[in-house]
Amino acid sequence: MRIDSKYTQVVPRAFIEHVRHRLLGLSRPILRRQPAGDATVALTFDDGPSPETTPHVLAALARAGARATFFLSGVRVAAHPDLAAAIVAAGHAVYGHGWEHVDLERAGPEAALAAARRAEAVLSALRPTPDPYLMRFPYNAGHRRGWMHRAMTPFHPDIRFASWSFSTRDWLLAEDCADLDAVAAKCAAKADEIGRLDDLPGSVVLLHENPFGAAGALSASVARIFVPMVIERIQARGLAMDAMRAEPARREAAWAAA
Repeated sequence: MRIDSKYTQVVPRAFIEHVRHRLLGLSRPILRRQPAGDATVALTFDDGPSPETTPHVLAALARAGARATFFLSGVRVAAHPDLAAAIVAAGHAVYGHGWEHVDLERAGPEAALAAARRAEAVLSALRPTPDPYLMRFPYNAGHRRGWMHRAMTPFHPDIRFASWSFSTRDWLLAEDCADLDAVAAKCAAKADEIGRLDDLPGSVVLLHENPFGAAGALSASVARIFVPMVIERIQARGLAMDAMRAEPARREAAWAAA
């Protein structure tokens, strides 16, 4: 398949590669919403586990009777295996988020595969390796890159790339905040925004535990303040929360939305 180079000047190379791999049947599903007909909201948490956040997040989810999806950083699982085990024991879905919080799209396929395998090696000691497997690297790296789809095939035969419908941008909520009251005010405003989303039913929401490189000295306090607010707004809409689904039926819709 040949794509005239003149089109690459106006169409991003990532998109061209994305389409090419879809046509050649090499692409894996990219999931941004729950499957059609599923109105549950999927709360997804990156960058855990963390002593400052994990117990608070688990407690808030338990009070709501909610099941969530955690994408855990291998380096933090190795440092806090008891917290990762607590997430698993609470019945939440757990997948890898790479080893360190680096942009693997810049690192290349070999580094991405090594990071996926290293993270799953520590997670597999805590729970069986999921099938299918939802992959979300830091910065959502490579999910629209054909080389990343190829690179993940040796890692797991049924890989799905876990994107999201809505990012809370919670790593910015403590920025320029002088105290916890200021953090709470910004958290409440963002939670209200989520609660008003027209397409909230069936959405996948991106959250973080203790985000790497977050702005503000109070960033570690965000999750314990913000997560209960988000849950409250979702419940006020009469919606339940459950783990992110991975049904193959979402594949075509996911590519079409890219």
